[in-house]
Amino acid sequence: MFKENIKLIKKNSIYFIAIIDYIFFSVSNVFMKLASVKNGFSDKIFMYFCSILTLFIFSILWQKLLAKMDLNRAYLFKGTTLFWGLIFGNLIFNEQITINMIIGAVIALIGIIITFAGGGETNE
Repeated sequence: MFKENIKLIKKNSIYFIAIIDYIFFSVSNVFMKLASVKNGFSDKIFMYFCSILTLFIFSILWQKLLAKMDLNRAYLFKGTTLFWGLIFGNLIFNEQITINMIIGAVIALIGIIITFAGGGETNE
């Protein structure tokens, strides 16, 4: 029982890493948008630097992810950026969330869940 639980945790931790990885990707886009609305040159440079830093973290996590998961399955998590974009856009930029946006994000998330419920294998 204990060994089975550890195996399940290890298998699911790779999915957690994938979600965290794409959160970093989404945060990078937030920094880019913040840079576009800043007036000062140094503010823009700082936001670009933060964006590059989060993309650097994304790329390191991405490489770790690809070592344990097939590319075609890892790339499916890119659909979660729709969800994170809605959240960050609303919280940081006070952007309006429409019902169509919610429906689109839910459809993408359902697609990811259905794909992974099929028992996708990892490279462990």
